[in-house]
Amino acid sequence: MDIAELDTMIREAGQPRSAIERAAGLSAGYLWCVLSGRRALTDTMAARVKLAVRRLQRGDTNTDASAAAAYCLAVAYVARQFAVCPADVLASDPSRRATADAAWRTASKARRWALYIANIYMGIPGAQLARAAGMTKAAVSIALNAIEDERDNAEIEAMLADIDGAFSS
Repeated sequence: MDIAELDTMIREAGQPRSAIERAAGLSAGYLWCVLSGRRALTDTMAARVKLAVRRLQRGDTNTDASAAAAYCLAVAYVARQFAVCPADVLASDPSRRATADAAWRTASKARRWALYIANIYMGIPGAQLARAAGMTKAAVSIALNAIEDERDNAEIEAMLADIDGAFSS
């Protein structure tokens, strides 16, 4: 998608740009910066805006329910990739900090990746993810930053390439 297609999609949506920015989890004025060429349009950003427009067209304005659904879907995907049960990841208490427990560490790793996927690819803001995952906003932020540090792993990059492929089509 290029900037002209993005602009057309936004105009045809019949929604104010600010509503689309909120639904996509973008800061105010971000779309203006992209449309005016001050910021680059990435595939991930285009996918987030596309998803936000679809949500608004469906009348889906319950962002907390959307955040919880996106988080659960991301957990299901990541759990499958890490060969763990999604219910175990969702049931694992993030505040327990049981670092000596191998099952808790595995669930914690899967939870961090699910948060990353929901935030980056589905456009769910960290505050909404915190409520969905039963975590603090600071804990979500720490988890997202930790994932950025792990991005050099080939297995993880392959998983993200699969996700990129799904969101760029």
